[in-house]
Amino acid sequence: MTSAEFWQRLPPFDHIVTYSFNRGPKLQRLKQAAAELQKATQLELLTARFMRQRALRQRLKELAQFGQRQDVPLTTAAGSFDVTASPVARFVGIDKQTERLRGILTTAVNNSLAAGCRPIFRDALVFHDSAGHLVEVLNICLQCRYLQSEAGEFIEADTSVYDQLRQLLTALGHPVEISYQH
Repeated sequence: MTSAEFWQRLPPFDHIVTYSFNRGPKLQRLKQAAAELQKATQLELLTARFMRQRALRQRLKELAQFGQRQDVPLTTAAGSFDVTASPVARFVGIDKQTERLRGILTTAVNNSLAAGCRPIFRDALVFHDSAGHLVEVLNICLQCRYLQSEAGEFIEADTSVYDQLRQLLTALGHPVEISYQH
């Protein structure tokens, strides 16, 4: 699906909330807690009984991969928000920012790139109905130039869309990095 098709298929929405996640102090605290748990697990492994060692090694393996945070969308299948998420901006469906976003996402796909890495989503747009219920999420990785719907579907977009999204999100107050580290 293209970004224009995504926009056209959006259920009716009342407002949009932008989120920043997988960055900043919340992520640092989460990584610190994981590192502390990793150290404690390593210590426990030294004296663990044989039958417990397998579970501890599995926990260490999971904790070693934890810091990557690749492919982690804003919301879980159960509808919970990622623990690192913070709302940044809110605008209504008939706002000039909504019109700007519509213009960005309905840009024709003339030049697209395939992502060369697994996305680390750091920004998202959440569409809500008038009752405040979430109707759709657009996860955004500006580094990999990757968009994904709440259902996990890749959204193809023109390369210019990512620069425009970066400008919009920065103007709204997102702490968008110029360079990234995987």
